[in-house]
Amino acid sequence: MNLFFIQNKEFILMLNPYLLAPKRRGKARALPKWLAIGGFAMSIASVNAQSPSKPGPLPKNFGFEQKLGVQLPLNTPFKDENGKDVVLGDFYKTKPVLLAMIFYHCNGSCLLVRDGIIKTANAQKLLEVERDFDVVLISIHPKETPELAKSKKALWLKDYKYPDTEDGWHFLTGTWDNIHKVTDQVGFQYTFDEATDRVAHAAGIVICTPKGIVSEYLLGVTYSQKEVHEALVRAQENKIGPKTETILWGCLQYDPKTGALRLKVERLLQILGSLTVLILVASIVTMSVKHKYKPLTSISDLDSEQEGPN
Repeated sequence: MNLFFIQNKEFILMLNPYLLAPKRRGKARALPKWLAIGGFAMSIASVNAQSPSKPGPLPKNFGFEQKLGVQLPLNTPFKDENGKDVVLGDFYKTKPVLLAMIFYHCNGSCLLVRDGIIKTANAQKLLEVERDFDVVLISIHPKETPELAKSKKALWLKDYKYPDTEDGWHFLTGTWDNIHKVTDQVGFQYTFDEATDRVAHAAGIVICTPKGIVSEYLLGVTYSQKEVHEALVRAQENKIGPKTETILWGCLQYDPKTGALRLKVERLLQILGSLTVLILVASIVTMSVKHKYKPLTSISDLDSEQEGPN
């Protein structure tokens, strides 16, 4: 089931039900689907009803086309977080690489991708950033600068549990053409609207071998410690992992010129909201009737019921 969240004229398309659940003893437990979906449906419907703007249709170039085994364009130039001229191949030498394409200024799923990467990196028991693998982040927004990248790197490092690992984290910026050399090669499909300065993109990470070969995709915004560990080990051995189940998860901007998507979303949310209300009412009525009378277990209980209180 797809859940649409609205924040600052962006849609965050979320498909992982475990994010809706509290964690207990380190494990996520899912809420009942009808409650999670319906509750969010009603809250979103109320926000959507107050928004005067109208979203546009889902971009055609959106998502991940998994291209396992392709070679990254290692000679593609970028600037690192210090403004130094580098090429992508500078970070592919002897260790596997966790690659992510994000938008540094994104207030949507990129924040969740960030949290997902930090959490899985902190959860690794045998692997450490810099020592065992590198993390390479490429801004997909051509107007973002090394200064911004540097400030973001400082925030990421602050949340990573191991100190003195800054040489294993690389925050890159580049031109539109150079960004697309990488995103096109790995199948990361997104759109950038220069007029509104907005980006529509999916979410996920790409695990690459030390030679810059795409080994595996982990889609969404949560990446389990086990999956990442196994993917990095395979990549270190220059092996290609399995194809990941395709999902859509990312930030969608919308075009005020058309309301096609909004109409569809509102209908879905209205239906889900109505169903949730009906289920809640039915549950309350059922519980009320069930507990209204004390069950009789003997004739003496019936006599005491008839006599009433003294």
